[in-house]
Amino acid sequence: MFRPSSACIAALLVTACASAPTYSDADKAAIQPLQEEHEACLGGETAKVIDGSDDVAFLVQHVTSTCDPLLEPIADYLRGRGFSQPYVASYLRAVRQRGAQITASFILRQKSGQGGY
Repeated sequence: MFRPSSACIAALLVTACASAPTYSDADKAAIQPLQEEHEACLGGETAKVIDGSDDVAFLVQHVTSTCDPLLEPIADYLRGRGFSQPYVASYLRAVRQRGAQITASFILRQKSGQGGY
């Protein structure tokens, strides 16, 4: 049975980790305007549909699906920087979930009469 030495394993890990990009302040600065555009879309779409239904889940799904195409430039940027597809998918999923949570919270507050974020 082959058992690689710990030095061999360490060398493989260092090589694999060295080739993977790291999310930096420059990446954050480049992505921030794209995320703000997505958030503006969520806010604008929410304002358009908030009085259309009492089904909060339906409204959130409608708003997020309408604004999803604005996430593609973020994915393109991350892919262009060399991030793996699983990382890009995870990042976008987190952005979508956060947007959906904020949208749902806003809708619920508006419908209960509390208003605002």
